[in-house]
Amino acid sequence: GLVGTPSFLQLSVTDTKLCFSLPAEEKPKLELQELSVQEKLYNTKRGRFTVKIKNNGKEYNSVIGLQIQPENDETTIKMLNSEVVNIASGETRELNFISQIDLTPGNYKVSVQYDPANSTKTNAALIQMGTQQNATVLPAPTGMYALNLKSKISFPNNNFVNTEGDVLSAVVENTGSLFDSKMLAFVFPKNGGTSLTYIGAQDVWIDNNETVTLRFQGAINLEPKEYQIGLYYA
Repeated sequence: GLVGTPSFLQLSVTDTKLCFSLPAEEKPKLELQELSVQEKLYNTKRGRFTVKIKNNGKEYNSVIGLQIQPENDETTIKMLNSEVVNIASGETRELNFISQIDLTPGNYKVSVQYDPANSTKTNAALIQMGTQQNATVLPAPTGMYALNLKSKISFPNNNFVNTEGDVLSAVVENTGSLFDSKMLAFVFPKNGGTSLTYIGAQDVWIDNNETVTLRFQGAINLEPKEYQIGLYYA
């Protein structure tokens, strides 16, 4: 059955009989609090979107989708993402979507879609939630990225690193074309050689002439001594 569908009966008692009846139907009441594009959208590259939804009704357990269409074309529609999402009664959920953007450069509208029937079917009929967000798809970037460290990578205290989980910070500048790939930090013996472990593998997006602060977190289960650490990207 549907999540949120009443699993009980209402009971009323009179002098002569007991009356059972189904309770009034209760449904999720989803409110779109945020829909934003985290960075620029480029044709043939990945786009990142943030969606924040509050449920003011019963539990929701069905599909949430992200849809895009040209600004002046109501018939050409593409679903960027869809997944089954659980949102408890009274809960606010933040969803982060990463979508491949294979679209002709131009102006578009992005919308969040949901299943009003609150079914568990992945092919449920979806309708729009809240208002659309304007977005511009730019031509695919050309050329190579050019990454530079603006300062030395560091832990909060380089002399006392928590092996169970510490945070390495790095300020990275890109003076070339868009960088959209993996980055992680490898740990090596003090005098070099084969890497011993790594931390903080993550997707990194840095546009032209953009500087970002990255944080690489994870356990470094190595015996206490000095090591080298360096950033690498795919």
